[in-house]
Amino acid sequence: MTGDLETAGSLRIDGKLEGTIRRADTVVLGVGASMIGDVFARDVVIGGTITGNIHASERVELQATAIVTGDVL
Repeated sequence: MTGDLETAGSLRIDGKLEGTIRRADTVVLGVGASMIGDVFARDVVIGGTITGNIHASERVELQATAIVTGDVL
């Protein structure tokens, strides 16, 4: 998928996303998933690959399979 997402709820990605996620409650990037873009959320769980910055207001969880190219703020 290509494009920006804005949601007040939770979001799980198990495929490929090119875009920014804004205002999400919880974002989960599953094992084997990939994303190019920034994430703005309360909680972020990364199991896949992300190229971009992670802006979490409360918690970031990086699983053993996570690859992050960017800043975790």
